[in-house]
Formats: sequence, structure tokens, C-alpha cells
Amino acid sequence: KVWGSIINKTRSLVRQSNTFFKDDRYPGYGNFRDYRRRVAAETSAFTRCLRCFLRGKSDEPVLEVELKRLGFTNEEVKEYMASGNKQCFALEKLGETARLYGMKEQDRARFDTTLSVLCDNVGACERIFKSPIPLVYTRHTSRYVGFFAPRVMQWQAELRVLQQSVEEMSVLRQKHFDGELKA
Repeated sequence: KVWGSIINKTRSLVRQSNTFFKDDRYPGYGNFRDYRRRVAAETSAFTRCLRCFLRGKSDEPVLEVELKRLGFTNEEVKEYMASGNKQCFALEKLGETARLYGMKEQDRARFDTTLSVLCDNVGACERIFKSPIPLVYTRHTSRYVGFFAPRVMQWQAELRVLQQSVEEMSVLRQKHFDGELKA
């Protein structure tokens, strides 16, 4: 449910920027041609920052490269990477872009509502991620795998034997028909 909401709300952010950012008065920070493209890049940065949080520190070099590819300046990439909570920092940057554009109050409120829902979704992801798995589930899973893994391996071996038998029968049948055709 949370992931579906994140997908829908990120789409909404980009759609809202395409709708509300009508004038092309971009001041030119970053490698973007207009505010709409900047919001699209910042939205993509948000999803990548959230992914980095869920994957851990080992994903940070990948994130850094991706942020550069999205068109952020080296200074902006450093700000993202230095942030303690990258996904919330990305949401903050989206709000800052909306503020710098100077949206109408009603449009800005709608945009901010979308950002607030995304922030709530980030909190839900963080709670799920940091929740320990109960010992009962761990034991149940290990028993389940311990019971079924040997049987699955046995079934796979039996399937391989069956597959080899079918292939051998096909070859014999083909040889038989080749023999009849040649005679």
C-alpha cells in the first residue's frame, strides 16, 4: 500500500509541475532548462534516495553517480550525499523549487499536500524497515525451508531425469523416422 502511494504521488508531483509551472522563468541553477524538468529530476532523486536508504550505505556510490546523471551540479550532489536523511532532503528540495517558482497559493497548497503524503510514506517505510522480525517468524521460516528445500531439490532431480528421458525418446524417434525416410 505504501509503495503504491509513493508511485502515485511521485507521478502526481511531476504532473502538477507540468500543470502549474506554466511560465518559463527558470534562473538556471543545475543543468536543467526549466522548472518542470527540475521537478522531474528532483522527484527521481527522491525515489533513488529512498532506495539508497533501504539498501544501505553500500548503495551511496550508485546514488552519487545517478544524481550527477540526473543533471544536478557537483555542489548539489554533495548536499544530497551529506544529508543525514536523503529522502527527506529530496522532498525539502522539491518544496524549495516550488517556493522559488512562485506558484499560486492554491496550487502550492496542493503541491505541498502531495509532498506531505510522501513524507508520511517515507516515515512508514522507515518504521517497517527498522522493525525487528519476530523470532516466531524466523523459526517458522527456517522450519518451512528446512522441510521443503530437500523435497524441492529431489523434485528438480526427478524433473531433470524426466526431461533427459523425453529428449532421448525424441532423438530415437527422429533416428527412426530418418531411417525410414532413407530406406
